[in-house]
Amino acid sequence: MARSAEPAADSRLRPDYADDLAVLDLRRASASNMPAMGLAKTLIDCIIERSHSKCAWWDVKPCPKCRLPIAKGSTVCPHCHSSLAKRTFWQRVLDSKDYIALPTAVIALIVALADPIPRYLFPLIGWDGAWIRVYALNPDVVNIGLDDLEPGQKPLDEITEHLYFQRLLVANNGYSAAAIASTVTCAGPMTAWGKTKYIIDTIDIYTRKKLFNSVAAGGTITVALKGNSIDFLDKDDFELEEGSCLVPYADKNGLHLAAVTIGAGNIAVLFEE
Repeated sequence: MARSAEPAADSRLRPDYADDLAVLDLRRASASNMPAMGLAKTLIDCIIERSHSKCAWWDVKPCPKCRLPIAKGSTVCPHCHSSLAKRTFWQRVLDSKDYIALPTAVIALIVALADPIPRYLFPLIGWDGAWIRVYALNPDVVNIGLDDLEPGQKPLDEITEHLYFQRLLVANNGYSAAAIASTVTCAGPMTAWGKTKYIIDTIDIYTRKKLFNSVAAGGTITVALKGNSIDFLDKDDFELEEGSCLVPYADKNGLHLAAVTIGAGNIAVLFEE
C-alpha cells in the first residue's frame, strides 16, 4: 500500500507517524541548514515528552546562542544552557558584565552636550536671557556724619540725620547680563485714598545718588533701596500684594519683572528721615 501524503499542519501525531515525521523533518533540516541529527533528536524528545501531541518542524527553532535546534517556547537551551527568557532593558543593563562602560558613556554624553545645548538650543527657544532672582536682606541705617565719612575725616559732634535703607541681593542665574532698573515699585496697605503704591530708588548709601546697577551672567550684586515717593491707586489698577515689590530688569530679550517680599513695615521705614 502506498504511503499516505504528509500530515497537515494542524493534524495530531500518532505513534505510528514517528518514523515518517523524522524522515520528513530530516529532509527539511538539510534544506534549511539546521543540524539534522539535532533536529531529529529534538523532535523525538518532543514526541516523548508531550505524549505524541503536536510535534512537527514548525515547533522547532534554532537557539539564538548556539544555533542548535530547540523546541519553541523553551526558556533554557538544553544544549548550551543559555537563558532564553525575554528580559527588559534594565534587566539587560543589570546583567551586563561591563559596569563601567555604560555610566562612562552616559557621563561623556552629558559633558559633550553641556556646552552645545545652552549655546545653540536655548537661543531658539528663548532660554538664553537673564534669569534674575531677588532676595530681601536686612534693613539698615547710616548715621550721616559718622558712618559715611571718608578715611581721615573727623566725625560730627552731633548726629542729627539718619539714612534708612533696605538691602537686596540680586542673583543672575541666566546666560545673559541684565540691567537693573533704578526704580522699584512696592505695594502698601489699603487706605481711604486707595491702595498705597511706593516708589523706591536704588541708591549709593554714601553719595545718596540714584544708581543704575547691572549684573553679569552668573553674577550676584547687592542693592540698597531708599524711599522716593508715595502714590495711591485703585485696587483694580494695582494688584500687587501688600509688602511685595517688583524689580524691573532688562536683558537682550526685553524687559522683565522679578518679585520680592520685603514687608510693609520695612517699606514704610524707607520713607523716614
